[in-house]
Amino acid sequence: MVPHASRRGWHEGDQGGRCSLEDVQKVRAISVSEFLNSIPKGEIAVVKMNIEGAEFPVLEEWKRLGQLQRVRCWLIQFHQMGADCEERYKSIARALAESHKLSFRFPWVWERWDRR
Repeated sequence: MVPHASRRGWHEGDQGGRCSLEDVQKVRAISVSEFLNSIPKGEIAVVKMNIEGAEFPVLEEWKRLGQLQRVRCWLIQFHQMGADCEERYKSIARALAESHKLSFRFPWVWERWDRR
């Protein structure tokens, strides 16, 4: 967990732990296309995604790049964030359904898509 600064200099984590600001590490963020270009071509076994609402732009980029079918198994937690989350979800689900079958879905909790 990357802590957030507060007046006290630390943030209580979800598990009740403390993280000092000395524990912070800077990381370089990369785009979906940069990530996909950095790994070997071919099948990706599993992608597990729980990124607090950022799943929409990330999956929309995978879709735009035509790369959803590369993943054998998607485990995704969609979040009800934003006024258009239902429509964005439906668009992503339609795209996934072209190459995957929905194995289970607990709406806005977890779902699994397995490639046909």
